[in-house]
Amino acid sequence: MTDTQDPIRKLGETDDLQFVEKLLAYFGDELSAEQVDELSQELLADGEKRDLFVATATMQQHLRRVERSNAITEESMLGGLAPEPDDALSTLDPNDSNIYELVEMPESATHPRDKKPPTVPLLDNEHDEAQLVMSLGGFRVYRGGYGIKVRHLAMAAALMLVGVLAWAFWLGIEPAPPQPTVVARIQQSRHFAWVDTTLPRATGSELLTGRYELAKGVLELRLNRGAEVILEAPCAFELLSANAMALEHGKLVATVPPQATNFTVKTAHADFVDLGTVFGISVDPAAGDADAAVIEGRVIVNGQPEDPKALADVVELTRGQATTARSDGSIDKPAIVSNDQINAIFSRSLDMRNRIIHKSDNIKTLAVPPPSLERDQLESDDHIFLLTEQQGIVLEHDVLVDTGGIERTDDDGSTIMVVPAGQRVRSYLLHADTLREKKQSGHALYHGQLTFSSQILGVIVNNEPLIASDPLFQIDGLRFESVIERSLDNFWPEASPDSEFGQDAVAISDDRRQLRFRFKIETGIDEVRILVLDAPAESSPHRADQP
Repeated sequence: MTDTQDPIRKLGETDDLQFVEKLLAYFGDELSAEQVDELSQELLADGEKRDLFVATATMQQHLRRVERSNAITEESMLGGLAPEPDDALSTLDPNDSNIYELVEMPESATHPRDKKPPTVPLLDNEHDEAQLVMSLGGFRVYRGGYGIKVRHLAMAAALMLVGVLAWAFWLGIEPAPPQPTVVARIQQSRHFAWVDTTLPRATGSELLTGRYELAKGVLELRLNRGAEVILEAPCAFELLSANAMALEHGKLVATVPPQATNFTVKTAHADFVDLGTVFGISVDPAAGDADAAVIEGRVIVNGQPEDPKALADVVELTRGQATTARSDGSIDKPAIVSNDQINAIFSRSLDMRNRIIHKSDNIKTLAVPPPSLERDQLESDDHIFLLTEQQGIVLEHDVLVDTGGIERTDDDGSTIMVVPAGQRVRSYLLHADTLREKKQSGHALYHGQLTFSSQILGVIVNNEPLIASDPLFQIDGLRFESVIERSLDNFWPEASPDSEFGQDAVAISDDRRQLRFRFKIETGIDEVRILVLDAPAESSPHRADQP
C-alpha cells in the first residue's frame, strides 16, 4: 500500500534515478510527445512508478505554492514546470466524452475538524474554478472547490493518492514525522571530525536525514539527487531530503548539476533555491545573518521574516553577485563581489571543490571567471592566476599534450603525448601577465607549485595545442588573447623549475599529483592548461582521522 504520509521520501529512497530524471524532464516540459506517451504507459503498468510520479508532482506543487506566496513568476523560479492555472482552464471541456468525476477522500482521511471533505455532483460550470494540479498524456488532474477531478476514469483509482496529498496541502494536515532515510554520502574530507564521534567518517559512508555538527575540518557530501555540498567547520546543518538541507551556522559551497535543480538550503531567515549553479553561503552563529555569493548560474533568495504576515523579500542572484539575508527577514540588494572577497570567505571549500590540496601563496584562484584573459586584463608581478575550467569532461578523442601524457606514434612516425579518449578530466588554466612597467624593464619570474587530490594526466604548454584545446575546456564566454602567443615561449622539456637557467619549466611529481613550474616572461602572456583525472568519489590523501 502506498505510503501517504511521506510521499516525497520515496524520491530519496528510490534507486531508479533514471526514471526520476525522466519525471523531472517531464515537469520541465523537456519530453517529446512520443516520450510523454511512453511515460503514460509506464505509469499505467507500474504502481511503484505511479508513486514516484505522485511524489515528484507533490514536490513541484509545493514549490509552486512557495513561488506564488513570494510573488515570483514561474519562469524565474521553476523554469516553466507546469502550466499556469489560467492556461489550465482552457483545457477543461464539459462536453468531452471523458466526463470529469470527483475523486472522494478515503474513509480514513479526515481534515483537521474531523469532517470528511464534501462531495457534490459535478456542475457544468464547475470547471470555471478548477486549477490544474498535474497533467500527463491522456489524463489531467484538476483542483476545484470540492476536491479533485480526474480525466480518464481508468486512472481515477491509481490517482486516489493525489486527492489525499492535495487535500493535505489545502487543509493544513501535518504529515507524520518521516523515518530517517539515506539521502547523502561522504565524498571526500580533510582533517574533519564530527562533534558526535559515533558518526561515520569514511569516504563513501551513508548519511541519514537529520542534524549534524562538524567540529573541525572540511567535508564534502554528495546528495542523492546529485548536488555536491562542501561544509567547513565549525558548522551545524540538517539533511532534510535528497535535494534539500538546512544550515544553522557555518559555511558551505554547493555545486548543483542540472538533475538537482531546485536544490534548497534553508537558513533561519532565508531560503536559497538553486537554479543550476555553484554558490556559497556563510551563516554567522551569533547574529544569524546569512551571506551568499553566486560563483556560477543563478540562485533565488526568499526571505523568511519572523512575522508570518510580513511581506517577504525576494532577490535573484547571478554570477559574481552577493547578498546578505538579515535576521529581520530582509535581504540586501545584490552587489558585485570580487574574487578576493569570495576567496577570503570560502577559500578552503573552493580548494576542495577544485580538488586542490595545496597551492603556493603566489597563486591566486579565480572563483568567478573574468570576462577576458586578454593582455593587460589580469596583470601582476607577484601573483599567477589559476582558473578552474570545465569539470567532468569525458574525452571523445585523444587530446594532445606537451608533457605528462601517454606516448603515442603519430601518422608521420613521430612520438607524441596524449591524454587518451575515454578519460574523465578536469581542466585548469594557469595565467601570468606582467605589469606594463615590468615589460619595459626586463622580465618577471614566477615560481610555484600545485598539489591535486587526483592524478595529473597531462600539461599543455605550447601555443598550437593550447588553442586547439580551448573549445573543449574553456568557460563559455571567456575571451583569450589572440594577437600574441599565450603559451610558454621559452619552454624546454628537460629544464627543471629548480635549475638556474632562465627557461620556462614544468615538472610533474612521481605520484603525478604535484605540478611545479617556473614562468619567465619578458613580453606577452604565459599560460599552461593542466588536465587532471576527475574521479566522481575520489578522496584526498589525508585520512579522516588525521589531525
